[in-house]
Amino acid sequence: MKHLQSLDFSPSLTGYAFAASASAQWFPCLSSLTLSFIKVSASQLKSLVSACQMLESFSLSSAIVTSTDAHGTLHLTSSSLKSVKLEDMHLGSVILEVTHFCEAELGGVVLGLQITKR
Repeated sequence: MKHLQSLDFSPSLTGYAFAASASAQWFPCLSSLTLSFIKVSASQLKSLVSACQMLESFSLSSAIVTSTDAHGTLHLTSSSLKSVKLEDMHLGSVILEVTHFCEAELGGVVLGLQITKR
């Protein structure tokens, strides 16, 4: 598992809970991550994305993302992320802190997007 480069996690049951914080350390070579039909906290996603230091492509669709702030903010930080795809979700805003970012694809997802290059 330590050399896994691509992971597509799409359980058949809508709303499957994904324990992201424990999984991040298992995938140091992960360059592509696709998550669909899951329930996950915004803080778990932030931890997962920032811990996967080789991650270049991140896709999240039809997910329930819980946030501790009243605005429903998803905040992701990455030094390697180049592409983000978010679709079929309801988020108040997405904040991306990235170094080499190239593209974002948003399918009816957010009210606000902020991209900050580090």
